[in-house]
Amino acid sequence: MIALNASSAAVLTYHNDDQRTGLNPNETTLNPTNVNAATFGKLFSYPVDGQLYAQPLYVPALAGIAGGTHNVVFAATEHNTVYAFDADGLSTVPLWQKNLGPATPSKDAEGISPELGITGTPVIDINTSTLYVVSDNNHVFRLHALDLHDGSEKFGGPVQVTATVPGTGADSFNGNITLEGSCYQRPALALVNNVVFIAFGHCNHGWVLGHAADSLRLVSKFNTTPNGAGGAIWMSGGGPASDGAGNLYLITGVDSGDPASGFNDAFLKLNAADLSVMDSFTPSNESFLRANDADLGSGAPIVLPDNSSAHPHELVGGGKDGRVFLLDRDNMGGFTPPTNPACDNTSTPPPSCDKSVQTLPDIGNAQFDNLFDTPAYWNGFVYFHSESGKLQAFQYNNGLLSGRMFANTADFGDHGATPSVSANGNSGGIVWELQVDAWRTGGPAILRAYDATNVATELYNSNKAAGARDVAGPAVKFTVPTIANGHVYFGTANALDVYGLLAP
Repeated sequence: MIALNASSAAVLTYHNDDQRTGLNPNETTLNPTNVNAATFGKLFSYPVDGQLYAQPLYVPALAGIAGGTHNVVFAATEHNTVYAFDADGLSTVPLWQKNLGPATPSKDAEGISPELGITGTPVIDINTSTLYVVSDNNHVFRLHALDLHDGSEKFGGPVQVTATVPGTGADSFNGNITLEGSCYQRPALALVNNVVFIAFGHCNHGWVLGHAADSLRLVSKFNTTPNGAGGAIWMSGGGPASDGAGNLYLITGVDSGDPASGFNDAFLKLNAADLSVMDSFTPSNESFLRANDADLGSGAPIVLPDNSSAHPHELVGGGKDGRVFLLDRDNMGGFTPPTNPACDNTSTPPPSCDKSVQTLPDIGNAQFDNLFDTPAYWNGFVYFHSESGKLQAFQYNNGLLSGRMFANTADFGDHGATPSVSANGNSGGIVWELQVDAWRTGGPAILRAYDATNVATELYNSNKAAGARDVAGPAVKFTVPTIANGHVYFGTANALDVYGLLAP
């Protein structure tokens, strides 16, 4: 077990930070020399009452919980239960747990089954000791503000999450469109400038709603396709990214047959103050993507560190067609209907067709089912993992991506993986990811670790440890590991699994 360490890094939001880089730069325990099958493995598991799609969140040295001070890991299930566990295994039972009401039955073979409850990763405001989370209660969405210490409701919560905007598109009534109960609240929540942002997809439109963190009052709303259909926001569980300057970034999807109006298959830059669209980027072959259900928004973007090139503020992400777009956040490129057929009705238009800083051609292996990940960043490297492919690392230098490296492993199947990185500053980098191919059959997730400076070197594989010692629980698709204070936490279909250094 790892002793309490008040200086260890908290993980308060999806993929570690508002930029969604997936980086914990304060990991002083785990490093490439001690993460191996001999010294690292599964330590314990906490059983839970449903699938864990949401990423676990971590708060070190939380005082006043269960009568003491604990490192705490928070987990939220599709059964609508939030758990607070001792992160070091010092208690065999939850420090507290709270059920947020009945979940919604679901029989979606390609989606979430058998119930929909808490799907989007919550977000924590450490300044007010509050965890914000959205439950799905029989197709009614509710925003809860839970006290970190005991799970009690705060700020008058819960409140129902709904909104209506003017529009003539799909499911409009009397010139208005209202958030549908059939939506999935799939994207992670974001907390920016004291507003909780909640996004939706898997329904006729994409939505983003802003609720004041201190009152839970609806303060802003945005619909991606009010006069059409599509523009879903799901991003395989990724969350809206923020640049620290009051802007949000996300990517929308599309369904086959959706009309062209609105923001289908678009990178969006939204003003966090009112959710107005500040800028956007749509690939030249959007009509081709739309015709083939090839969502750009199957992946999520990350905000990259500032650089000294002619494009100092950049954003990167990709989707089902496997292309990676590096965009200038100050001038994203918008969309101009192509006049050149080579730019439109094709899966791989020439890079000159798009107003991106850089377009990497298809980096995946599966047509129309490639990137379902939020990339990760560390120390001049950007990491992706496509469906039916291997972990890939690109060097990020002077505002461009180059020098691709591949992990020396078998290809992953369904959905690839979302990588995360732990490091001690600019040294000791490890890329972590979960292989979840077996989610359809109830087989185990596989935790993998790679040297972040040379991903061809696999450091650890939970399926290769001696016997059944390190076998993880049943896989859940799109799950993301949390690395903090010498431990790796991740959700399965029935438990929170915890890995770390083994006792000598």
